[in-house]
Amino acid sequence: MKKALFLAFLLSACGGGDSGTGSECPTASPPTYDTFGKTFFDMYCTSCHSSARTGAMRGGAPVGRDYDTLAGVRKDLSSIDHVAAAGPDNTNTSMPTSLPRPTDAERTTLGQFLACEQAK
Repeated sequence: MKKALFLAFLLSACGGGDSGTGSECPTASPPTYDTFGKTFFDMYCTSCHSSARTGAMRGGAPVGRDYDTLAGVRKDLSSIDHVAAAGPDNTNTSMPTSLPRPTDAERTTLGQFLACEQAK
């Protein structure tokens, strides 16, 4: 039973269980990697999701889901939206699982940033 609960937690924390936010890229002052993304991912994600982390240092983050570069983020836009971003359709708070955690406003800007990257 404990194993089943733990597996369910991992699935919900790493990409399952949440829905897309429906975020759109704003036409005025869209968030970019330089103006928003890098700081956000450095503050909230790369303590686990970093190519420099291995084994237990990843805190359960799947190998290959590394957000210490824009290229790494771009590989996983939809999954990030489904677990960490906010928008008109949903506010997803599965990630990060540890402190610090982003505010709802930061999650909304993340959703916009991901939508802008998806549009490229």
